[in-house]
Amino acid sequence: MSIRHAALVAALGTLFASVAHAVEPGPVHSPHVDQGEWELEAQGFTIVDKKSDENGLWNHHFELGYGVTSFWFTSVGVEYEKPRHAAGVWEAYEWENRFQFTEPGQYWVDVGGLVELEKAVHGNGKELKLGLLLEKDIDDTTLTFNWLFERAWGGDEPPSKWEQQYRAQWRWRRAPAFQPLIELQADEHALNAGPGFTGTIRLGTKQELSYTMAWLFRATGDTPHNLVRFQLEFEF
Repeated sequence: MSIRHAALVAALGTLFASVAHAVEPGPVHSPHVDQGEWELEAQGFTIVDKKSDENGLWNHHFELGYGVTSFWFTSVGVEYEKPRHAAGVWEAYEWENRFQFTEPGQYWVDVGGLVELEKAVHGNGKELKLGLLLEKDIDDTTLTFNWLFERAWGGDEPPSKWEQQYRAQWRWRRAPAFQPLIELQADEHALNAGPGFTGTIRLGTKQELSYTMAWLFRATGDTPHNLVRFQLEFEF
């Protein structure tokens, strides 16, 4: 690994070490966009912590997306959440847009952006999320980093300030169908991190099934001891 690559990894480590409530994990987005590709996605997480009131909670997001151009991918979806001892509730409608700002390998790091709008199913609550998406191939590994800014308004509570979230994933491109990884999910108050795996299985000339799973342990902050994140995508 070169000194420049080592410096990037060290900087990410310093950032995550400095952040110290419950992290809500989500996908670690690549800045790359595939024009003309449809995508069905189911992703979410569950909490595994017997000492937490949220133990056994399941959170799901279901989305349909399309690569409109070579630099713009858009999707619509809905969020569903079910606590362990309560009925499930449809929480919000979502509209996500990802943008590819640079061509893969054009510069030292690939750059993209994220704009996501969310509207509560019940009530008038809204949420805006903006993000910077970075990705870098290092030898036979890929490092992806998302720096997100989130703000909520319109509900029963007064408008929130802008809050930051951080997501990172370092995966070893061992084979297309199975790639071990290390993942970090954090905000300004807490951090979870742990191992996982991802992969893509070709089902035809244009159809692919991609999956990701990660077991995220509490590292800092008042967050559940264990979060299990999962993601399944069908691309066609």
